[in-house]
Amino acid sequence: MEIIWSRSAKETLATVLDYIEEYFDSTVAMKVYNKINNHVDLLVSFPRIGVRDPRFSIDEMEVRYLVNTPNIIYYAIIQDVIVIISVFDARRSPDTISTMIIDFIKQYR
Repeated sequence: MEIIWSRSAKETLATVLDYIEEYFDSTVAMKVYNKINNHVDLLVSFPRIGVRDPRFSIDEMEVRYLVNTPNIIYYAIIQDVIVIISVFDARRSPDTISTMIIDFIKQYR
């Protein structure tokens, strides 16, 4: 399986890391970055390790998420490709997250 980071995933990851670096320091931000990447790397061998989200999954795309406390990594399995949709702080508004995922899904319909 190939892993691709969507533009929104890169942006949300950068936002999370910028926040951590601003309020903590770059060492903590690097640890969080490594922890997130380690989880994402697991998807190559275990693509269905995350929890399936039936609210967003459709026939041609299975949407799942990994909990990487306090962050959540949303991803989609599309044939033999895993697309990272978003990395966000779980304390963010659920409506914001839902909108982002729905917008991503619309691109593939």
